[in-house]
Formats: sequence, structure tokens, C-alpha cells
Amino acid sequence: MDFYKTVESGEFFATIRSILNALPHLESAQSLEDKLSDVTADFEEFCAEYLRLFDVGSRRGKPPCPLYGGEYGIRPRLDVMEELVRFYGFFDLALSQQDRELPDHLSVELEFLHYLAFREGDALARCADPSSYQRAQADFIERHAGQWLPIMQGKLETQTPLPFFAELVSLTTDLLRADLGYLRSTLRRPQECATK
Repeated sequence: MDFYKTVESGEFFATIRSILNALPHLESAQSLEDKLSDVTADFEEFCAEYLRLFDVGSRRGKPPCPLYGGEYGIRPRLDVMEELVRFYGFFDLALSQQDRELPDHLSVELEFLHYLAFREGDALARCADPSSYQRAQADFIERHAGQWLPIMQGKLETQTPLPFFAELVSLTTDLLRADLGYLRSTLRRPQECATK
């Protein structure tokens, strides 16, 4: 209910706009922002649509667009989860016992990318070399969310979803693609230290 209220009130869209405007490497931020539209569904319809698309589905208890990367058959799911756990562990991170999400859930993968970006920013602020965090982000996007999210987006388009969900997945896919391009170009040029 809280998320729905945040979306319905416009606060969610305002947050997205401020994030897009703060990312100087996203030249197409305006077009990305335009992908989001107002929610026209009531709370019950919004929840039912989320469940139908991403959680339970409408038949046999399997959703058409699961939020788990390992479900898209790029590699066996156990291999995907094992690789993710090793990726997280390399940075001394472990899954929260409280949240209980699996390592291939989109929210976990995006949270890990957030962590790496934060570490990159911290390295830049200290005039340290951020390239290991940039390489990790690029590799992670290519091997995980950036690889399976476009497949999910294609499946979602066949489900005639509420525009909000289609646009949010499209925006996330575009952001990952743009971020990957930025990271690859950044790794090819020398970093400048931002001294105060």
C-alpha cells in the first residue's frame, strides 16, 4: 500500500526525475523519464496486476515474467545463483537473513549494483582508483540483470500489462544499457581526481 501511495501521489515520479537529472552520463534522461506515466489503476487492480505478471501468474502458479534472473534459461538457475553468491561474497556481502530474497531476484541484483556504484563514488572522492568497481559493475550488468531483463521486457510486452509496469521495466532496462555504455567508455579513458 505504501508503494502504491507513493506512486499515486507523484512522489515516486519526482524521485525518478531527480535521480535521472543527477546522472550526467545519461544524455537521454529526458526520454527515459518520459517512459513513466501516471498510475490509472486502483490499489486492488495494481496489486492483482503485479501478482499476475511477476509473482503467481494466472495459471499453474508460475508468472509470465518472474523477477528472478535464473528463470530465463540463459544458464541453469543453480549455476546462476551460485555465481551471484560468489560475486556478492567477493565484496564481503551476504544475503540478508531477514529479507529472504534469493540471489537472482531483480531487487537483490539492483541493490548490489547500487553498492558497487557507491563504492566507486567513494573511491573517486578519496582520489583512489575506481576502476575495479567500474569493471565489476560492467561485468555484473553484462552477466546478470542486463542480460535477462531485456528478455523479461519482451515477455512482458506480450501480456498487455498496466502501462506503469511496462514502462518501469523498460526504464530499468534502458538505464542498465546506458550505464553499461558509460562504464565501458569510462574504463577506456584515464580518471580525473576530483580534489576539493
